[in-house]
Amino acid sequence: MTAIHIKQKGLEEVLLLGTKFTMEDDFFKGFLLKKGIKVVVPSTQEMDEIQEIQTELAAGKMEEDFKSYFKELSERYDFCDGLVLGCTELPLVFDFIETKALKINPIELQCSSAVDFILS
Repeated sequence: MTAIHIKQKGLEEVLLLGTKFTMEDDFFKGFLLKKGIKVVVPSTQEMDEIQEIQTELAAGKMEEDFKSYFKELSERYDFCDGLVLGCTELPLVFDFIETKALKINPIELQCSSAVDFILS
């Protein structure tokens, strides 16, 4: 669903965010690449910081620093026209952030697709 959505929106290059495993592993990234989508992942240091924040979010903590960090991160990667929020906690922060890039929530896309399927 994520690749289809990215293609439908005409996006060319996306920043993949998620748990460190998601960003390092080829499962998600590799699938998008096979669909002809350019995928950028954060630096190792950024991945470590994202993982720390994700762990805090999963524990129910929300800090203004998290919002600031992801706003700055999205601005550093402003050449990407999409942000793939590849873990369930990230939309909790990104819902409060304005970004130049389109925010893509794979869980939301999957749920919407499931509802459409059930109703058809």
